[in-house]
Amino acid sequence: MYVLLDLPGLLFFTTYTLLVLFWAEIYHQARSLPADKLRTFYMAINGAIYFIQVCIWIYLWINDNSVVVVIGQVFIAVVSFVAALGFLFYGGRLFFMLRRFPIESKGRRKKLHEVSLFLCNLAI
Repeated sequence: MYVLLDLPGLLFFTTYTLLVLFWAEIYHQARSLPADKLRTFYMAINGAIYFIQVCIWIYLWINDNSVVVVIGQVFIAVVSFVAALGFLFYGGRLFFMLRRFPIESKGRRKKLHEVSLFLCNLAI
């Protein structure tokens, strides 16, 4: 039962961090910063989050404890909040970087609209 309740939060985390990874790669490549370790970092963080959550589920399966249930809920909330912070951090950086590009730049308007739309939806 806890798996069904927590899985959407984990999928939210994975989806938003994947978008953060995409934006971080764009940002790093545009700034000529090294972007080769971003994917490794993304995989390691996602793997660690899923591992911790599976350990919480296993513990709850063995010993149903209300304190661990609360810890699991707080864990999902913190993980989602951290994903939102990363989303705002790299989305904001990318947004302001795209605003400085020349107007006639290819794809600038489309990407700027996309990033600002996602950031506004997160604020709501």
